Amino acid sequence: MPRHLDRLRRAIEGEVITPGHAAYDEARLLWNALHDRRPAVVVRPTTALEVATAVSFAREHELETSVKAGGHSHPGMTGLPGGLLIDLKAMRGVTVDPRARLARVNGGALLGELDVAAQAHGLVCPIGVVGHTGVAGLTLGGGIGRLQRTFGLTIDNLVAVELVTADGRLVRATPDAEPELFFGLRGAGWNFGVATSFEFRLHPFGPNLHRGVLAFPASQLHDVWTVFREFSRTAPDAVAAIMGIDRAGTDAGYPDDLVGKPIVYLAYNHSGVAETVERDTAGLRAGPRPVSTTTASQRYLDVQAAHDLAYGWGRRSYLAGLNVDDVRSSTLDEIVELVATAPGEGSFSVSLLGGAIACVPEDATAYAGRAAAFDVSAETTWDDPSADDANRDWARRVMALLEPDASLGAYANENAEGGPDQIRRLYGDAKVARLAALKRVWDPDNVFHVNHNVAPAAQPS
Repeated sequence: MPRHLDRLRRAIEGEVITPGHAAYDEARLLWNALHDRRPAVVVRPTTALEVATAVSFAREHELETSVKAGGHSHPGMTGLPGGLLIDLKAMRGVTVDPRARLARVNGGALLGELDVAAQAHGLVCPIGVVGHTGVAGLTLGGGIGRLQRTFGLTIDNLVAVELVTADGRLVRATPDAEPELFFGLRGAGWNFGVATSFEFRLHPFGPNLHRGVLAFPASQLHDVWTVFREFSRTAPDAVAAIMGIDRAGTDAGYPDDLVGKPIVYLAYNHSGVAETVERDTAGLRAGPRPVSTTTASQRYLDVQAAHDLAYGWGRRSYLAGLNVDDVRSSTLDEIVELVATAPGEGSFSVSLLGGAIACVPEDATAYAGRAAAFDVSAETTWDDPSADDANRDWARRVMALLEPDASLGAYANENAEGGPDQIRRLYGDAKVARLAALKRVWDPDNVFHVNHNVAPAAQPS
């Protein structure tokens, strides 16, 4: 293939990187060290036309195609051995039109870029919580973060997507132009092409976000869950809230007799004015007395960057999640025991959904589960490769306990495994059928399958 690669190099201005190149190890690197990918070639296009050239080259030479924006794919669905990786690193950048309250975001941009560009004008787009995540991957899977109960999912603020399709076309999808494709891009978007730019609606916001964390010994879990569940029924849209089960850290200010043991906590982010925080979060303080309470008002940009180091590159990670409307008490007891004995840094969380998320009709986007009350997830992080199986098995055991309570949908970006059963869980049977029909139109050969893949179904006879 060297002669053909020379032709590819002449066709684009961006880099074409192969094994042995000085930049190869950096180019193939993924955020999750669990995955050590070694593609045959990495292409870093600088324009949408160069993306199209790379897609056409991969098809011509029968190379499996994958795409990397920020590189944060939990399941490592990027850079398959022997394949061609389209790395959008050279296509970063965000521009904001403050009068129209719109942001144009290039396909390789990171969340931190969008946050900074929007906040420069007192505006915001609801996105994720780690600044070095790629905007593209987060958006195409739905987009959950701190402000979604107030402003909706990231995809609910999406105005347009420009992408390169499997046959090399440059297509713009909006609610009016290619509306069915626009439906599929909002929640299952990796299946239909390489997104080269996005346009987002922005909202006035900031500069501060109001936050609080209340921590309790695990012995008070059931009382805390009762408080959280009751709060969820009438929670103001301005409040995002999580109930979590974790182990008390040594440097977190917990009493000595709790350090290293399971704790339960309630955490909230309040996106409204400071004067309403105490009133809007009072329900979270209606239960037992916490062993520690932390409250603060911080610059939104500082909050958004707060986890960037903790979620830095180079550690091993596994994450799984699903939607539920309730969690049984016996399940919570078993999860506490699993957190206590987790082989890595295992934790469990229940995130409040609803609010603006639930205001969008279920059939408007590929993302499924608009009516679900909670998103539950198990996450574990570790460093020792010999502990890979133990950590994955731990998270699977936690999620198996939640299966009886599962409701429609799950956040695709929160799931480290794929496969047909998982796809049905993510989207439900009706949307899988609709997405498969869409796949037959835009990618009948399933070129873009290195993702949470909805394969094109056979044409009905």
